[in-house]
Amino acid sequence: MDDAPAQSLLAARRDEVERHLLRRMQAGDERAARELWGALAPPLIAFARCAGAGAGAEDAVQRVFVSLLKLPRRHADAIESVRAYAAGALRNDLANAARSDSRRAARETAAVRTAPRVAASTDDHAELPAAVASLHDDARDLLLLKHVAGLTFDQLAIALGEPRTTIASRHAAAVGALRALMEAAAAPTALQAAGRLS
Repeated sequence: MDDAPAQSLLAARRDEVERHLLRRMQAGDERAARELWGALAPPLIAFARCAGAGAGAEDAVQRVFVSLLKLPRRHADAIESVRAYAAGALRNDLANAARSDSRRAARETAAVRTAPRVAASTDDHAELPAAVASLHDDARDLLLLKHVAGLTFDQLAIALGEPRTTIASRHAAAVGALRALMEAAAAPTALQAAGRLS
């Protein structure tokens, strides 16, 4: 049985509630601000951490909330999905931070004239995060927004500014790419295990 219509209805209702909370938050209602934070912050923080923000994830989400608070009323009223808008704003914030970090790292590297060292992970379960991290940024962000932040395809379309059908197609391609990376990572382990058995 297809749950898509039920999920779409639930997402539409959630979007309506979150728009109402945003309007109340902008009017100074602290309780609405706490409710909206409670609804949006956990999946957005999880997305930001998975996207590489690490300890700065909560700060990035707080910056997005401040920007929501400062939005002119006419812009806030035009938001279809606060969740999708916040996810898109967070993605932009993280991209800006990454570019800034990249420029700073390049300046520091040039000043010190040493190459940065990257420590290899010793975690036994590093295949999935490593595989996700190796995906193209757009594919990685799409998967994380869908599966970590919990956005629907309709919300992803709003957040990423593309048609829903394009998002669904890109999602399928990203899942396929991730599956191929995971299979490639598992192949040496399977070969090693087979070698021990023979």
